[in-house]
Formats: sequence, C-alpha cells, structure tokens
Amino acid sequence: MKNNNDKIKSIDTIKEYTKSDLFLEDLLSKPPFFKDENRIGIYFDLLSPLIEKDNVTSEEERFLRFIQGKSKSDKLNAIDTFKGFTREIQKMYTKYLIDLLNNNKEYSDVRNSAASALGEIGAKKAVPYLIKALKDGNDFVRSSAASALGEISAEKAVLDLIEALEDGKDVVLSSAASALGEIGAEKAVPYLIETLKDDNDSVRMSAASALGKIGAGKAVPYLIEALKDDNNYVRMSAASALGEIGAEKAVPYLIEALKDEDYDVRKYAASALGRINSEKTVLYLIKALKNDNDSVRMSAASALGEIGTENAVPYLIEALKDDNNYVRMSAASALSIIGSEEAIPYLIETLKDDSNYVRSSAASALGIIGSEETIPYLIEALKDENGDVRSSAASALGIIGSEEAIPYLIEALKDENGDVRIYAASALGKIGADKAIPYLIEALKDDNDYVRMSAASALGKINFENIVSFIQMLLRKEFIPERIAAIKILGNIGNELGIIYIIPHLYEEFVKIKLACVEALGEIETEKALKYLHISINDKNFKVRKKVREILSMFFSAGKNPGKGRYKCSKCGRIVVMDNNTDTLPPCPSCDNAEFKKVG
Repeated sequence: MKNNNDKIKSIDTIKEYTKSDLFLEDLLSKPPFFKDENRIGIYFDLLSPLIEKDNVTSEEERFLRFIQGKSKSDKLNAIDTFKGFTREIQKMYTKYLIDLLNNNKEYSDVRNSAASALGEIGAKKAVPYLIKALKDGNDFVRSSAASALGEISAEKAVLDLIEALEDGKDVVLSSAASALGEIGAEKAVPYLIETLKDDNDSVRMSAASALGKIGAGKAVPYLIEALKDDNNYVRMSAASALGEIGAEKAVPYLIEALKDEDYDVRKYAASALGRINSEKTVLYLIKALKNDNDSVRMSAASALGEIGTENAVPYLIEALKDDNNYVRMSAASALSIIGSEEAIPYLIETLKDDSNYVRSSAASALGIIGSEETIPYLIEALKDENGDVRSSAASALGIIGSEEAIPYLIEALKDENGDVRIYAASALGKIGADKAIPYLIEALKDDNDYVRMSAASALGKINFENIVSFIQMLLRKEFIPERIAAIKILGNIGNELGIIYIIPHLYEEFVKIKLACVEALGEIETEKALKYLHISINDKNFKVRKKVREILSMFFSAGKNPGKGRYKCSKCGRIVVMDNNTDTLPPCPSCDNAEFKKVG
C-alpha cells in the first residue's frame, strides 16, 4: 500500500465483502489507545490476510478440465483439485466424484481415490454409492469405500459393513471393522467379537479397537482373551479397548499385562488401568514405578494420576528423581492431577531440572495445583532459556490468577517465541487484567494467527462486548476453519452471552463444526449451555452424540455420588474436593449452586 488513502479504500472493499463492521471498531476508535494511522494499520494488517479471496473460478475450470480428461493422471488431478475447494463448491461438484466411483471402466486407482475423497468431505449423498462400491471388483476400492462410510458415520451402511466382514480380503475386513467402530454400531458387536478370531493380525487389531470405540461391554471377556494374542499390536488394541470400555472385570488381567514382554503392551495396559480408575490397581501401579522399562514407569505414573489417589504421592515425588525425562514429566503431571500440595516444594525444585520438558511439566503442575506461594518461582521461570518452559510458566500464572504477574505477562507479549505470546495473552484474559487491554489490542496485529486469536479471547474475557464484531465477521465466512476458530474463541471466553452465536451452527451439516459447538458449550459450562448439550445428545451423527456424552459425563449435580476428585462449581468456579468414592457432592459452599464439572 502506498499511503493511508489506499489503505482506507482497501478497508471499504473489505467491509463490502464481509458485509459486517470490523471487529473492535468501537473500542479502537476511542483514544488514547491508537492514532488514526495505527488504527488503519490494524484493520488492514490483521483482516486482509483473513479475507483474501482465492481465484475460485480458475480452480473450478482446472477441475472441469481434468475431470473431462482421458488419462488416469487427469482424473487424479481433478480429485486433488476438488479437495482444495470450499465446502460449498465441493457440494456442487460431488456428483463428478460419485460418477468416477460408480464407473467400473475407470482406473481402480481413480475409483479408490474418489471413495477416499468422498469420505474425507463427509459426503452423505454418496452413501448409497459407497455401499455399492463395497462390491467393487478391486480390493482397495472396497477398502476405501468402507473407510469412507466410517468417516461419514453412515449408520445406513451398518448391515452392509457387517456383510463386508465376510469379504475374504484382509484389507477390506480391517477397514470394515474400523468403520463399524467409527459409526458406533452396536448391532455389529457379535460379528466383531467373531472377527477377533480372524487369522490376520491387522483384522483382529481393528476389531478390538472397534469394540473399544463402541463401548461394547459384552465384548469384555473376549478382549481379555485377546490380551494373550500372539501379536503385540492386537494385545495393545485389546488393552486400549478395555480402558475405553472401563471394564473393571479386566483389572487383574491388565495388571498381569504389565509384565508383557512387549513394552508398548505394558504401556497401554497401565494407561487402561488409569482410565478404568479403580483403586484396586494402586499397589500394582506403585510397584510398576520401579519397573526396569522406562515406558512402563511413565505409564504407571500417568495411571496413578488418573486414579487420583493420595496414597501414591510419596512414590510419585520419588519418581521426580527418575533417570528418565519422560518418567519425571509423567510424575509431575500426575501430582498436579492429584492436586498434591505436599508435592509443591519438590515441583519448585524440579523447575531447575536439566530437561526442558521436565521443567515445563513442573511449571504446568504448579499452575494446576494453584498455590500462590509458587508465583515468584513461576515469574522467574518466565525468563527460562527455553520457550516451552516460559509458555508453561505463563499459562500457570493465568490459572492461578496472579495480579502480581500482570506486568511480567505484558512483557511476555513481546517474547520472540509465538507460543509464549499465546499463553501470555491467554493468562491476561484469565486474570481479567484491565491494565493489559491496550497491550492485547496491540497483540491483535501480531504476525501469528494464534496469538491474535488468543488476544481476541482475552479481550472477550475482560469484556465480552470487545469482541462481538470480530466473532460475527468470522462466523459469516464460507471457509470452515474460520468459523471453527470463532466458535473456539467463544468457548475459550466461556461467557454465556456467546451461546446465541454458537447455537445456529450446532445444526450445521458439517460434523467438525458441530463438534466445535458442543465442545464450546462444554467450556461455557452454564445451565443454559448444558441444556443445549442435552438436546444434542439425540443428534443424528454418532461422533457428535459420543462427544456430547463424553462432555456431559464430566458434569454432576449436588446430591450425587460422582466419586473421588476435584469438582468446579459452574457458577462461581470454586473447587470442591471429594476424598472418597462414596461421598455425596454438596451444594457449592460459596454460592449454593448445585451444578459442577469434574476437573481432576
């Protein structure tokens, strides 16, 4: 741009294109934060990269030229071009890929690629044709068709995919089993159990994994048997599936699997024990902290954290001295999940560890435990030579809510490391630092997209009205990642006012946007947000229903017995600690609210 007049003309073009006011226009128009020239700079530098239009017409012409070509490379190029289209344009041209898939005279590589592309874009109108392709003469086309049906979560295809388990070709069986798991097909459970006996290792592995995703309680005895499979990957998948199902009956068998000859199997068994969350396993996991294999010790520490038992604290503190970096990292993380104040002096000492990764984990752990006595040490860690450590320290100070740290976090907005700037902005938003507003506005000009998003979220947390125009502008975009970014910002802000902007997109066709919406509602946490989550539990898409169930499983009402752990009041944020699995969750001692979210 040659001058400000050129920039102003560009802004007018931007306004015409977006049909919206520029975000933060009201705030930025008020002195003393910016002079006119700087305000113009913000508008131009920040927004123009976001709304730059691709030459869609030439890409469509390229696609049509290739799709009419005769060679295999032409057709494959057409499919690659198709993948780069926006969602709306893909809808217009999906029929061409369906035609490629359905034409038996086409090269098998082309049919295969078409099936994969239809799955990637979630093309529901292609489901009947993908079902038909399960009978294609080429093994790999049938396999890709099965995988695509799984990606689309095509419940109409369940019976056909069950039939494909008898295909006879391993690559097809494996894809069909995986697809049934992605769909969450409970009807398929007996057939997948039978598939656990298949001669092919990959097929058995896919069947075990699918049973875990479905949450098939009936499959537990068969998955326990699969822990003895000759193939280590099958044993790994069986252990993981038992963890996903939460099978307490499997605990003694998973404990036995901690002795498996393969270290990955031992690692997955330890992780599964943590997910099952049974205190019966604690003694065995404590013993596993002395195992001669690094991965087992690491997984045992993680599992003890997931179980959350105070009895493990002395042993986890001892593990902070382990020879292996990753074991020390896992021990620090586990202590933070348990919320052990006893571990604070040891974690402070760990901020001096030789390993960057361990220092970073220690800083994160101190933030989660949330003791104000750690603030001076975390401020000092903002000067660490390693960017990851500085990022973790900034994040921790935001979690603790340290006003003492505000000037140091403002300074961190200028850090050379982008992640540090991201976490510094986020921390200032969590603290609610009014003093930081001009510096966060300045951060909206940052070269890093994620820094700008973090600064926007922070401004929204300090005052939601700061960011409304920006959110509206992004939600109008055709480009899906921009709409998802806006929804994530609303979730990060956590203000109930954001719900009205989320709800219209909860009913969009595109699954990734729906998933972003339910995750954002889960972060907002209020009674109104939970109401919409309860409605979404009946969504037609399995992935959405599963995500909603996962989120709602973290929320509990007073009077229930949710088990041992840390529960955050959805109204005032106070943490209530439950020390025993049989205790009844009381109303919030601070505000008498009855709704809580499990946070550890």
